[in-house]
Amino acid sequence: MPSDRHDDDSLHDLEPNHTHFFLIPGDEWGSESPWLAEFASQISVGCPALTILVNGGQIALVDLKENLATGRPAIVLSGSGRLADSIATPLPETDPAILELIQHYQPNGKLEIVDLSLPVDQMRDRLQQYFSSTSF
Repeated sequence: MPSDRHDDDSLHDLEPNHTHFFLIPGDEWGSESPWLAEFASQISVGCPALTILVNGGQIALVDLKENLATGRPAIVLSGSGRLADSIATPLPETDPAILELIQHYQPNGKLEIVDLSLPVDQMRDRLQQYFSSTSF
């Protein structure tokens, strides 16, 4: 029986246990970043929304920039590795794009660093404080 499935490693089956999918155009990792940021904005209308960065790499940097550009604040979990740690503790050799992001968003409170080593109850309290004090 002929199959309409291609022998292409870039094609994958959709996860059968997921109920909804958001398909966007693009042919490389990161193409989804502006779409996901806009989608998050659309589904959170009238509610507080927050971006949380844990670890991350180059695509996460694009995601973070796109989410911050919508006006959505971000919390970076320091101690989670890679991009998050580069933002939390920039070094002289830190990527200029990361330094620019920090300089633009941290002074106005849109980019906050939270230490992953904080006790869980303190992290919970910080998130509750954000969601209870945010005007939307």
